[in-house]
Amino acid sequence: MTSKWTNLMDAKRIGIVAQHMGFFRVNGKIREVSMIIDGELNASGKFDGTYYLELYDENTGDFIDDVVGEIKNIAFDKTVQFNVKMAVQKVDWRFG
Repeated sequence: MTSKWTNLMDAKRIGIVAQHMGFFRVNGKIREVSMIIDGELNASGKFDGTYYLELYDENTGDFIDDVVGEIKNIAFDKTVQFNVKMAVQKVDWRFG
């Protein structure tokens, strides 16, 4: 899911909010991973913002861990070209 908004006080500012979720093998176990991306398009039309990554136990639904990170100059073409796998590779979790 991706939402695009325009700042009514400054129409040149275009904001993006996107949500990604799915089940992945992380740290040797099947986990539910949820990610929200929030930020704006920069002057070159690329995305700058923050990602919020959460990890849950697939069997119990219990919260395990979360990470907040910054991303800059990410390609944007109707969606932010940054996904859960890319975010997990930036943090201490590992696939597999």
